[in-house]
Amino acid sequence: MFYNIFKSIQTALKTVAGLKATQWFNMQYEATIAQSPVAFVEFPEDNPTDHASKDVTRLPFRVRIHVVTKVIAGQDGQVPDIAIQQNETLALAVKTALKTLKPLGCTTLRFSGLKTWQRMNGFMITFVDFTARIEEV
Repeated sequence: MFYNIFKSIQTALKTVAGLKATQWFNMQYEATIAQSPVAFVEFPEDNPTDHASKDVTRLPFRVRIHVVTKVIAGQDGQVPDIAIQQNETLALAVKTALKTLKPLGCTTLRFSGLKTWQRMNGFMITFVDFTARIEEV
């Protein structure tokens, strides 16, 4: 079910200039991130089923895209302005590439927010969040 959504996202993100790869999120932060910039696709929450009727089941879900870029910080940890701009530009390009995506069997992805995450030394990470519903008949 989520694999087909992932493949739709992966295909759409091939249009984003400068993005080297799109991968399924699998706690890559605990290991070495080999490619940068990269996008990780995560389905971060439990997805309860809402029975609209006996014939149609709707499954709301969230998808989070981790936009990860490598940063070479100064001695004091200072992140150069250009690195911030590059990460933000890439995150906004991801948002644009996905804001009208309608994976097969789903509603159109709806942008729901951006968030930065500063817990990875050497990398800038911006989360680009979307919501949608899987509609099964």
